[in-house]
Amino acid sequence: VGLMVANMHSMTWLMALSGLCGCLVLGGRVKARHLWVVFQIMSSLQASLGLISRGLRKAVGLPAALARLEHFLRQPERPCDVLRAPQARAEAPAVQVCGSFTFEEGSAAALCNVDLHVARGELVAVLGAPGAGKSALLQAMLGELFPSGLAHVVAPTSGIAYAAQVP
Repeated sequence: VGLMVANMHSMTWLMALSGLCGCLVLGGRVKARHLWVVFQIMSSLQASLGLISRGLRKAVGLPAALARLEHFLRQPERPCDVLRAPQARAEAPAVQVCGSFTFEEGSAAALCNVDLHVARGELVAVLGAPGAGKSALLQAMLGELFPSGLAHVVAPTSGIAYAAQVP
């Protein structure tokens, strides 16, 4: 698309210059006001071509974006009974994840036998190899995974957000 825009950009000015040269050869004189009008028309054409090229780029990416959106909308709703509010006691953990969790209800566990307790004010880093379950653990902490058996999550129910690497 970029190459096409570059060619169109050059073509508009090439057409304007060749038209002016033709006028000079055939008529012998070109008035300044005619030059001004031609250059204004060419500038308008260039702006239009720029808009068209941006629109084409967006149109090319549209099917993939719609497919991602459709995939997202087909995912099961977030379970509503997983998150429990943390206790007000100072020694109670701010976040607690216990049990096994699945991405879809009734499917194989994505996280097995997790037992994580994070104290208030504690800084935690989640490290691991690709596919180890880092994102799944964060989703479990947000209550977005389905619990298996007696699994539960104790975490604040508001003021937390997670943005995945792949939307």
